[in-house]
Amino acid sequence: MPTRWTDNDQYGHINNAVYYHYFDSVVNRYLIEHCKLDPSAIRINGGAPSNTDNNSSRSTRIFYVVSSNAKYHAAASYPDVLRLGMSIAKLGRSSVTYRIGVFAPLKNGHDTVRWRCAVTGEFVHVCVDAMTGRPLQIADDMRSALERVVSPDN
Repeated sequence: MPTRWTDNDQYGHINNAVYYHYFDSVVNRYLIEHCKLDPSAIRINGGAPSNTDNNSSRSTRIFYVVSSNAKYHAAASYPDVLRLGMSIAKLGRSSVTYRIGVFAPLKNGHDTVRWRCAVTGEFVHVCVDAMTGRPLQIADDMRSALERVVSPDN
């Protein structure tokens, strides 16, 4: 993930709040690319279901962030290009707990790039009905795609 000049704060490193944008981006990219999440459906349909199958990811399901945290291990700054990794620590009936790692290049003056862990975090989503905001069971097809990245140490 490329960093931007505006990601830096007055101390010359990426501001802590910006990492939450990175968390959101890596999780939602996975949901869009692998779980068939269509974030535009809520805007296009006004929350109306695109079908009536309550067990399909294409019904009125969206995800709300209910918790997030970060631990900072090393500084990163513009113009670093970061690597992000994601796994699932817990997959519940209606919730998902993601683990996220943000890795920055270790500048050593050589052509080979080594990486250091800059930030680790957790990000919890709850699957809800777009119209009511009430929790819904994660759809089977979405659950199947999420199971592929469940961490084996759980």
